[in-house]
Amino acid sequence: MSARQAVKCLRLNEPLEATISVAREPRLAAAPEPATCLLCFGSGMEVVPNRGARRCRCREQERQRLLLTAARLPRRHAHCSFTNYHPAPGNVSQLRAMTDAVKIVEASASTYRGLLLTGSVGTGKTHLSVAILRGLIEKGVPCLFYEFGALLK
Repeated sequence: MSARQAVKCLRLNEPLEATISVAREPRLAAAPEPATCLLCFGSGMEVVPNRGARRCRCREQERQRLLLTAARLPRRHAHCSFTNYHPAPGNVSQLRAMTDAVKIVEASASTYRGLLLTGSVGTGKTHLSVAILRGLIEKGVPCLFYEFGALLK
């Protein structure tokens, strides 16, 4: 946006014309094209010989990333998975809880519509729930993480 304004030169005492411009925010350059996938060549569909096509793995990975973001997983629990969950030696209930958690992920997504883990502080409930969430998201199931205290607020 610009405007013209008449001004007098202080030294020559003659009228001058000045143009005042208001700077706008710089326009961002268009995002570069993403690297083309060698499996689908950017189409999102991967050719399966003698079978047709399926959704490309590159799109599945992006979907998993979006689902993980939408799950509202706190950063402090981002490291939790089945591979780094270690039940206390001799604690049968923690071992059974881990076995059940793995079964939940392996079962069909329609089998479970919600999950509430109960137990004493420090027994691994949050760790297992995050591991379940991650496993379901890997299968393309949308999940949402809430700590019980937040639900009561």
